[in-house]
Formats: sequence, C-alpha cells, structure tokens
Amino acid sequence: PPHPTTPMKNTLLTLLAVLMLAACSSAVTPTPPPAASPPAAPAEGIDQRVESLLSQMTLAEKIGQMTQVEKGSIQPRDVTRYFIGSVLSGGGGSPASNTPADWLDMVNGYQQAALDTRLGIPLLYGVDAVHGHAAVVGATVFPHNIGLGAADDPDLMRRIGQATAQEMAATGIRWNFAPVVAVPQDVRWGRTYESFGEDPALVSRLAVPYIEGLQNDADGLRFGDPATVVATPKHFVADGGTAFGSSTTENMGVQYLLDQGDAQLDEATLRRVHLPPYQAAVDAAAASVLAS
Repeated sequence: PPHPTTPMKNTLLTLLAVLMLAACSSAVTPTPPPAASPPAAPAEGIDQRVESLLSQMTLAEKIGQMTQVEKGSIQPRDVTRYFIGSVLSGGGGSPASNTPADWLDMVNGYQQAALDTRLGIPLLYGVDAVHGHAAVVGATVFPHNIGLGAADDPDLMRRIGQATAQEMAATGIRWNFAPVVAVPQDVRWGRTYESFGEDPALVSRLAVPYIEGLQNDADGLRFGDPATVVATPKHFVADGGTAFGSSTTENMGVQYLLDQGDAQLDEATLRRVHLPPYQAAVDAAAASVLAS
C-alpha cells in the first residue's frame, strides 16, 4: 500500500515540483553518510524520487531540509555544510549591487551550494514580494493592499500576480511570501494597510485571483510555466484580530500594542471573520501558508 503523506514528503514534493530545475545534479561524496544514488532518470516520477531521497537522508539532512535561513545570516558554503532547504531575502536581503542580474547571480550562488550537497536537492528561495518584487531596482511596484481593496478589481489582482511572478522568476526566486489575507478589525493596528480590508468576502475575492496569477499559467495549469511561483497566504488565521494591548513584542525600546499580539475571540467569530480568506486560498491551491 502507498505510504501515508507526511509534512516532510509534502515539503520535498513542493520543492522538487515547483523549482522546475533539472532533476538533481551529480552527488558529491560526503564524509559520514553513504554515497547517494544516481540522479533520477527522466521517467522516474516525483513521488518515487521523494521516496528515494527520504530513504537515503540522514537526520542532519532532514533537519537541514526543514530549515529556512535569512540571506543575511548565511553564506552559500553553509547551505552545503548544513544541507539547508530554503533561504529567504527579508528586509535588506538584496545583493550589494541591487540589479536584476545581481539578484540572479546571488540566488544562483545559493542554489549551486544546495546542488553541491550529497543528494543535490535544489534550494527553495523565498522573498517578500508583497507589492511586486519591490526590493529589486527597476521592478514594478504596485499599490498597498488597502488601495487594491478599494479598487476591488479581481482581474487586476490576477494580472498583478502574473507580473510579480514573472519578475521574481527572472531573478531565480520561486517562493513569494504573499498575499496578506488578514481581516483587520481595529484600525489602530499599524499594518492595516497590508490587508485588502475588513470584509472577509472582499479579502477572499481579491486574494484568490492574485494567488492564481502567481501560480497558474495562461491556461490555468498550476505551475505549468517557468514564470510561476509559490504563493503564501499570511500571517496565519486571525492575524488581523489581535486585541489592543496584547502584544509582548518590543522593538528599539518601543512596546507594540496590537502587532503580533493575541487574538482573543470566540471560535464562531474566528470562523466567520478570519478563516474564510484562508479557506478560499487553500481551496485555490495555494502551495503554502505562513505559520506565524
């Protein structure tokens, strides 16, 4: 009988399917683990390749594959050393010379470091392209979500998703930490502008075509084109429903009040107000959801 699906298997399935790279490069000889099997033949399916990789992985390799590190905290050589599965360019995660070509060179450097590991599993590189691939000089920058919510144009959202995916793919990045599907209920939250609005139906109506624009090709096929990327609805359910004064986060001596606070509400409100956009995103086959 088939093996039950596991989170680790799902991670590798997404990584191997979405990156659309060559199956796996030639393995290098590690010190303690046994030699890896040859790269997969073209006829071998992704499920079979995942099973093969999992059966060969050491504990250290499994831990590394489940780890994401911010670009500013890791060098490419450490990706190889620790078998890292993902790198993220957060705020300030640009190359020294901020051009599309330099972004591609930077990402490819980390990618090659991943391919130089024993099993040659490609790296999944992520970025916060919330308003377009805006960290890159010359990229298209779109309005904040609160403005797009006021426009309430689902077709526009689809085209924004497509444009963002194309510009990300041009720099070698395949994972977008967007869209924000928070449903803010207190305008004192300083990140209210990151949401489409306070109406869960509006948020769902705009998030779904944006996700489809990121992930689907012109024929609607999920990841059917090299210029498609993984979407990530965020920042987890009820992030827009935190109670005033409940945050325990402090930054540079300033105590947060709402951001990263505690959502103190009953389950009925959670399901009626905050869950629908996440459910709509999952139903639209969003490939990942931010967990915090």
